[in-house]
Amino acid sequence: MSIGIAATIGMIATVAVIVLLYVKVLPKKYDGKLDNKYLQWLHNYFNFKRLYIEDILKFLFVVGTVMCVCFGFFMMFSVTETYFGDQSNFTTGLVLLIVGPITMRFIFELQMMGVMLVRNVMDINKKLDKPSSGAQDATRTEESTESVNSQPQIKE
Repeated sequence: MSIGIAATIGMIATVAVIVLLYVKVLPKKYDGKLDNKYLQWLHNYFNFKRLYIEDILKFLFVVGTVMCVCFGFFMMFSVTETYFGDQSNFTTGLVLLIVGPITMRFIFELQMMGVMLVRNVMDINKKLDKPSSGAQDATRTEESTESVNSQPQIKE
């Protein structure tokens, strides 16, 4: 099969799967109502019910921090050959050992602030979408207050 035929079949399959997803999986009316766990996962995945970037950032933070500590430790005992002779990398390794994890934490926290902001806005949005009886009571109280305040008051 040539690459052109493979690309054409791939495009047709892509359009078919997209239409199927938009009709049978992605509508809000199917939220939590899909019997197949995989289809429910697809629904949650394409509707951004869970943020995976948080887990990815945590993994990268751990990897980066461990790399800084390991490289810094072994660099303290290494020697670089230069034109002027051998030079110790002790200070460079010590700086990497101390400053590296602090810098990684700072960068991670800056990125996580954005992720946490989005997550908190999503949580607030979910709470606002839920109808509550307290909101109806507050509306009734406002209406009764307005009707009392709209009556003319007589001064004696």
